[in-house]
Amino acid sequence: MAVDFGGVGLTSLSWMVTLYTILFAALLAPAGRMADVLGRRRLFAVEVAVLTLGLLPAALAPTFGLLLVVRAAPGCGCGAGFLIA
Repeated sequence: MAVDFGGVGLTSLSWMVTLYTILFAALLAPAGRMADVLGRRRLFAVEVAVLTLGLLPAALAPTFGLLLVVRAAPGCGCGAGFLIA
């Protein structure tokens, strides 16, 4: 990835994992409440949609900055879906 994005450093690349993990962990508790209110099946459907719609732009991101921005969506989606699985 460092080569594909024009020599991005290791510190910057580590934000890929960090951003995803922070959002995943931060949304676990609120996702539990959302599952109680919306229902587990509905929340799972929303999670799959968010995850899918978040991964497609990440795969097509032309710049590293855009990749970081769109990498947040899968973290949000997985935070909700982890409770269901």
